[in-house]
Formats: sequence, C-alpha cells, structure tokens
Amino acid sequence: MTDAATDSTSDLQRRINLYLALLDAEGKELPTSWLAANVEGYRHKGRDAARKQLGRDLKILAKAGVPITRVGGSGENSYRLRPEEQRYQDVELDAEEAAVVALAGRLAGTGQLAGFARSGWRKLAAAGAGVDPGAALEARAHNAGDFARLGRRDLDIVLRAIRGGRRLNFDYHQDPVGEPQPRVMDPWRVAIHERRLYLVGFDVDREAPRAFRLVRTSGFRDAGVPAEHPHRGEDIGEIVRGTRRLGRELVDARVRVAAGAAHELRRSAAEAPPENETGMVRLVDVDRDWLVRTCAGLGADAVLEEPIDARGDVVALLERQLAAAKEVLHG
Repeated sequence: MTDAATDSTSDLQRRINLYLALLDAEGKELPTSWLAANVEGYRHKGRDAARKQLGRDLKILAKAGVPITRVGGSGENSYRLRPEEQRYQDVELDAEEAAVVALAGRLAGTGQLAGFARSGWRKLAAAGAGVDPGAALEARAHNAGDFARLGRRDLDIVLRAIRGGRRLNFDYHQDPVGEPQPRVMDPWRVAIHERRLYLVGFDVDREAPRAFRLVRTSGFRDAGVPAEHPHRGEDIGEIVRGTRRLGRELVDARVRVAAGAAHELRRSAAEAPPENETGMVRLVDVDRDWLVRTCAGLGADAVLEEPIDARGDVVALLERQLAAAKEVLHG
C-alpha cells in the first residue's frame, strides 16, 4: 500500500472512530478534551494537534450529513449527535414491496444505520480516500454495507464489549451460501482495510488473533464472561492483511454490465466498455466472494457470465435471500 493510500485509510479510520464515539454516547454531550483523549487517532497526538485535527474531522462529518451539534460552556466546546435527525419517516409497504425491500436490504447491507451509510458514510469514505463522491456512490454502496449491515443493537454490543473488556459470541458466514459458523472472540477494535470493515480480536476457538469482515457476521451477543486475551500491542493492520491472504480465492471473470451502472466492476476491470454503453467487463484476479456479492447486489445491471460456478452462487444467494425475505414477511 502506498503512503498516500495509508494516510487516507488512517484519516477514514479516525473519522469512523469519532462517529462511533458520538453514536455510542446516545445523544449525550462529549467534551473536546474527552474526545481528544479517548478516541483512537487523536490521543497519541499533542494536545494542540489533536484539537485541530478533531475540529477538521468534525467539520468533515457535518458536511457529509452527520447531524452534529456543538455546545459551548465551561471553557470548552462539547459535541453530540441529534438523534431525532437520524430517524426516518415510517413507510407503508404492500406485501410485494416489503419482500423487495427485505431482499435489497440483506444484499446491499441496509439496516438500522443505513440512512447514515447512504447520506454520510459513503461521502466520508470518498472524501477520506480521495475519490470523487459523485462517481463513487454506486461503487461504494456494497462496501458501505460493511458498516450498515450492523443494526444499532449489534453495534452497541460490539462497542460495549470492546470498551468493557467482554467476550463476544456471533455467527460467521464464510461464504454467501454456506451455513453460518459460531465464533467466540475477545474483541479489540473495529478496523478498516481497503474500505472494508473488520472486527479484530482474539479468536478463542483458534487460540490466535483474527479479523472477521463485518459484512460476514451476524447475531452478536455478550458471552457472559470477561475477555481473557486483551490487546497487547499486536499489529492490527497485519492481522487484517493476514486474514485476507488466508481466506481469499482469486478468479478471472466476465460480467455483462448495463450502461451507466456497475461502476465498481468497471473500475476493477482489465477491460470495460465506455461508461454510457452496455457491454462485457473482463476482470482478472478478483476476490470470488466480492464478485458474487457485488453481482447479486447489482441485479440486472451486472450479469455474471463466467466463471459458471460463481454464476451459480449468485443465483443461489438471490434465492436464499428471497426465501429469507418471504419468511420475514410471512412470519
């Protein structure tokens, strides 16, 4: 990874940490001094440098659509989220519409935090990574799902476990169509790598540090016991990179894409048609799971032609999610 890419990832990670701290406060005011001293990304800087960086990041979050309020008093400013502006109007759906929404939600990673993912996090990701926000919206939608996939309840459980030194149980989905695997972890932090979010900690069953991509996890719950393996300075980034190297299956692929759509596939392609034309995209050495999930999420805008077995996984994933949506709909 280049120095520039590392810097932009560090910026994005720090701003996500700041947002999560404000979110976890549930509308309570957090003083500037507390944020600078407790949020990862600021606390190792000098006092003045931390406050300046914090001020810049708060402005970027606000511009990205995060509803932040500044409150003056006692010699320093405090900040809080306006939770009333994170709520959305109730929508009445008929049976067919509800099934479609449930399916789209599971595929694209929508959830209780989806409003923020749509209006803020993708813009923040684009700004932090030096990518044009307008061109990035559709491409980032699938990676924003890493964040939005966690409902508020799951996110609260993860944050409290990290801060309180608690052990976690959760389910891990190793592939799109396989059965979930139960996991036990002493969590250390949520980390970002190549715009994907990972839960990093000590895998109790494997007896080693491990990272799990959040988009593949579900059903978080407190294990009822304290964590026994605290973070002792292990390189978080290297743990994530090591996990990715072990779990990655690379494939070559051909995908037929619609005009004006599938920007993420186009940017990752070795060959692609002009943006405003329908045609075949050729991809070389791409992550197979990413390919399956991305094509499923894009629906008719991206039809996977090869490899045939991956195409079968796209169909199986859509069928499984449709069945799950119908189950939710009909109880």
